[in-house]
Amino acid sequence: MVKFKRSRKKRESRRIFLIITEGNIDEIYFKQYRKHRNNSESKVSINVKTAGHATDPYNIVKYAVKEKNKIKDNSNALGGIFCVFDIDIVVKTKEKTVKENLSKAENLGKRNNISLITSFPCFELWLLLYFEDYNKPGFECETVIKELQKFLSSYSKNKKEFDKINFFDKYSDKFGDALNRAKKLKFKNNSDNLLNYPYTKIYEIFEAIK
Repeated sequence: MVKFKRSRKKRESRRIFLIITEGNIDEIYFKQYRKHRNNSESKVSINVKTAGHATDPYNIVKYAVKEKNKIKDNSNALGGIFCVFDIDIVVKTKEKTVKENLSKAENLGKRNNISLITSFPCFELWLLLYFEDYNKPGFECETVIKELQKFLSSYSKNKKEFDKINFFDKYSDKFGDALNRAKKLKFKNNSDNLLNYPYTKIYEIFEAIK
């Protein structure tokens, strides 16, 4: 008797996206997003990592380069790498070395096809955009947090408490509003006017991962 081998459908490889965070609230938020997106039917694989002990832009991007080199899959499987960090300190400081650090990070990112996802003054602006338009000039993250607390009265930078909120799923109906508001924000990327208005590039991650 002739036996026929059952043909197996070749499993489509997932596109890999790597999100490097500062290890604060942003880490929890993107891990919630990963849980939302990563499932057996998904065509993407989202990895969220903290940049070790790195806290400055250049070393965060440097960490991302190392992680990129660890990925063994072929280049077609790599969808994108994103480094998420705030630049309020970079803008406020008068220290030349701090501003040079950001410039070095930008150059390293370009050479390695790594996207720098910056927020000014801080990541909390992205959360606030879920609830309202916000375009007030200023350099202080605390101002943004106080505005956010009008909608999330118990909000703080406590990661465990934020995780309990399950923000990504709880406010999923407002996600589209945040995307649209982020796109509308004024953003002038030049050395002479860095920056008059708040902005966040967080939305670029979601536009890339579809």
